[in-house]
Amino acid sequence: MSAARTFVWRHPLWWTVALTVLAWGYLLRSAFDPHAGHHGVSPVHGLAMAAAMMLPLVWGHAGLIAQRSLWHRRDRAIALFVAAYLAVWFVYGVLAAILLRGSVGVISAGVLLLLAAVWQLTPWKRFALAACHRTIPLAPLGWQADRDCLRYGLRVAGNCLLSCWALMLVCSANHQSLWVMVALTAFVVKERLEERPRHARFALALLTGAVVSVVVPGL
Repeated sequence: MSAARTFVWRHPLWWTVALTVLAWGYLLRSAFDPHAGHHGVSPVHGLAMAAAMMLPLVWGHAGLIAQRSLWHRRDRAIALFVAAYLAVWFVYGVLAAILLRGSVGVISAGVLLLLAAVWQLTPWKRFALAACHRTIPLAPLGWQADRDCLRYGLRVAGNCLLSCWALMLVCSANHQSLWVMVALTAFVVKERLEERPRHARFALALLTGAVVSVVVPGL
């Protein structure tokens, strides 16, 4: 095995990146499947959206867990964190699907983007976005270590959910539109990477998207 392949295989984040790629592959296949998703977003599709769009936001947290964990249990530690993180988004996806059942469409996309733009300017959004970067102490061994990884995943997911719930609602309402998911993924990644996010600028971008979704239906 070459040195490059050995590095990739042993890198603690390789399988989380692979999971993200597989999720995008599933979404891509569903986007071009004429028989998929006509009755609303399924729990599997919702989980795939969460993995594709939200996992890149926590690669840094997963890397931190790998650094703080003993070598023989770092994969387990990351797996527990990711499982707890995605579990929260799975529950949200199910609730969003129930809420949006029968109400999807171009107009609802515009309304939801407008809602996301308004949420972008609230103090709760700012608090949640800042909290997404926080960490917690992790025990090194035993059930305490597993508990801490699960608790860490739940806490990060809760903050991410508070920050991004409105955007993910847009995706749930337009689950067959790949460009919407790609655009909003780029949006949340850019927002998360900025040291001082310009909330007004991001809100204006969402407002522009709301107008475009109504003026240019079917885009």
